[in-house]
Amino acid sequence: MDEQAPVERLDGNCFSRGELLRRTAGVGLGLTALGGLGVLGAEPALGKGLDKVTFLSPLATLETMSFYDIVVANQLGYFKNLGLEVPMLPGTGGTNATLGISQHQADLGWPAPPIITYSIDQGVPVKSIWQSCTQQVFGFALPLKSKITKVSQLGHKTIGLHNEVDYVVTNPLLYAQGVDPKTVKYLTFGELWPQATALGQCDAALCWEGERGLLIGQHIPLKYLRGSDFSNTPSNSYAVRTSDLKDPHKRDVYKRFLMGVVMGNEFALANMRAAAQITYDSRPALQSLLSPQGAMEAMAEQASSYQKVKGLWGWADIVAWQQYLDIIYKLKQTKHHFKTSDILTNEFVVGVNKAANVTKPRRDAKAFKLDKYFAVTTIPNYKY
Repeated sequence: MDEQAPVERLDGNCFSRGELLRRTAGVGLGLTALGGLGVLGAEPALGKGLDKVTFLSPLATLETMSFYDIVVANQLGYFKNLGLEVPMLPGTGGTNATLGISQHQADLGWPAPPIITYSIDQGVPVKSIWQSCTQQVFGFALPLKSKITKVSQLGHKTIGLHNEVDYVVTNPLLYAQGVDPKTVKYLTFGELWPQATALGQCDAALCWEGERGLLIGQHIPLKYLRGSDFSNTPSNSYAVRTSDLKDPHKRDVYKRFLMGVVMGNEFALANMRAAAQITYDSRPALQSLLSPQGAMEAMAEQASSYQKVKGLWGWADIVAWQQYLDIIYKLKQTKHHFKTSDILTNEFVVGVNKAANVTKPRRDAKAFKLDKYFAVTTIPNYKY
């Protein structure tokens, strides 16, 4: 989803979309054309002997705590030690998380299930290779005085959305809880959806982990139905071009990237305050929006969705995915009745978890010196 306008800044390997466009405007190149010229993509970084693998955010900004696993792995040199350079790009929301990958704007996207399934339904050649969020990140925000206590009570209610296409996220959530989406009236509020919800202009609104922490940090008076408390449907995953899965070198690049992600997650699991501090310090614009405790809340929410399954990072629940695919076909969100193998693969998961060096990030986390601000933060009591 396109949460907010891109932040115009250049921070290490994290280029703003506007900066890229400005840098190429003089020669008549748009962002879509960059991949075709080899400017972006999994390739050796010139002069560094590193393989470049570019991450494309589904959000219009990188000023978020959500991607702390990548940020930590970048900042602590884990990716570099794995022979990788990992730039991060903001997206534009919607299907950019998949189209941007297929058009070689970047190598890895982080699409939500409605986006990747819609894209594949339309012939976009991408596939999920790693279930980043093993717990549901989407839920609902409610006015503080609301008497609604569960999703099944949202039938015949008004639900606020950030943009008009977000119903593809909410409809499967509602259907799985016995609510006929046809009975719901959707209202689009854009960036002001939190304020509109707090003022009672709708009965509930689509919300998501990380964003919830931002709203809590900004003291917007809302309460929440967290998706992880009522839904086992899948959430965001890392997706790549299907053609890359036939290329041994690119498969190796993705394996090393995912090993770095595991290291970032292990660091955070061992010292969540340290992971929050590293991410917060690397995102200056975010510091004007959130206090260290607010950042801790936002990151903790995301961390609670990054849980291991069967002792493994990145494992996709095939049963839950098939249930989801059945639901969206019934809702006519896809023309094809997909099988899980059409959408995702778990083939990287076991090998990556075995190969990843988890001892180093755990040791680094234990030795990390917190500053005075994060040393006094409280870690929210979520399951991690």
